[in-house]
Amino acid sequence: MQQYERYKDSGVEWIGKIPEAWEEIKLKHLFRWEKGSNAATYTNDYVAENKGDFPVFSGQTEKDGILGFINTYDYDFDKEVLIVTTVGAKAMSIKKVFGKFSLSQNCALIIPKDNKSSSLYFFYYLQRLFAYEKSIISLIMQPSLRFEDLNLYTAYRFSTEQQIAIANYLDCKTAEIDELIAQKEQLLELYEEEKAATINQAVTKGIDPDVRMQDSGLDWLGGGVLRGGN
Repeated sequence: MQQYERYKDSGVEWIGKIPEAWEEIKLKHLFRWEKGSNAATYTNDYVAENKGDFPVFSGQTEKDGILGFINTYDYDFDKEVLIVTTVGAKAMSIKKVFGKFSLSQNCALIIPKDNKSSSLYFFYYLQRLFAYEKSIISLIMQPSLRFEDLNLYTAYRFSTEQQIAIANYLDCKTAEIDELIAQKEQLLELYEEEKAATINQAVTKGIDPDVRMQDSGLDWLGGGVLRGGN
């Protein structure tokens, strides 16, 4: 990313310095938030009885937060908006969505008030903000996110073009990092298999390749074990 000419202190611990031209503003002036319009309706039983093509997003940890698919929808966005989980294990988790969907309990929409605020950029900004907020919550408390909290949060206003450029850059870089992580995880799996095979070889066959073997009769031991000595 190209560096800006001048920076200034944001006054916010987790942010540090920001470009001098960026204007500090309350998040509530850029976005509005709301709970699902029929959130209490969408229970597991309701979803099971009204199957269809439209997702119901919830605060659950499984299935990418999708409670299920039903035959109606409450929202239809032609541009991406943000969903944030308000309570539970995934509190302050945020995702981008668009199209036709509904919201169950423990979720809220974060919707731009105009075309000057890019959900694509603020998806990344709010990830960092929420991560910081969660880090300062006592471990004995369950994280939660209230609308009163959102009203207090600070954001920064600058051109939509810059916001989209930053979002595109982050999309590219995070995709590269995710690919590297996937590759490393695959390597780790192979290393674990190699380690297990090495241990199995040594504990059941020893380190002498010429030693005589006998059938163990156990599947997990493989082809054979050391023949007992006299």
